[in-house]
Amino acid sequence: MTGRVDQIWRHPIKSHGREALNAVTLTAGAAMPWDRAWAVAHDASDADGSVWAPCANFSRGAKAPGLMAITSTLNEADQTITLAHPGKADLTFDPDKDAAPFLDWTRDLMPEGRAGSARIVRAQAAAMTDTDFPSVSVSNLSSLRALGQKLGQDLSPLRFRSNIWLDGLGPWEEFE
Repeated sequence: MTGRVDQIWRHPIKSHGREALNAVTLTAGAAMPWDRAWAVAHDASDADGSVWAPCANFSRGAKAPGLMAITSTLNEADQTITLAHPGKADLTFDPDKDAAPFLDWTRDLMPEGRAGSARIVRAQAAAMTDTDFPSVSVSNLSSLRALGQKLGQDLSPLRFRSNIWLDGLGPWEEFE
């Protein structure tokens, strides 16, 4: 099994933007640095970031496809994030202090009939990944291509929000 890292992504705010990285230093037993450090709790959630909470507590791309077009850039020094979307002016804000401009900026990206985004919560104990333990998601571009062939269409790796995409492996080899 020979493969290489093809893409590295982090998602500073869960489901609200992705950021391409050239390199990252990972630590055993920890999530990717700054990945899903914040999440957007909807108005039916009581999540406050003090403990890990399931994704059903948060606004997310699976239920609000307009969020999938957001890209982000995290300034680690001052912990501000710049969000970009093809239909909007860029927004730079501090997620720990400036929730109101962010919530206004995302309001029209949320579908009618869904619980509205209510507040930004900072992950205090563990990143707001899809697992209740620190994790880094790893996917295989060859498996993605095989899935696309089965469906009869090309699939973008961005729809799966993985942290690391490998290439040079056979389909499904990542499970070995």
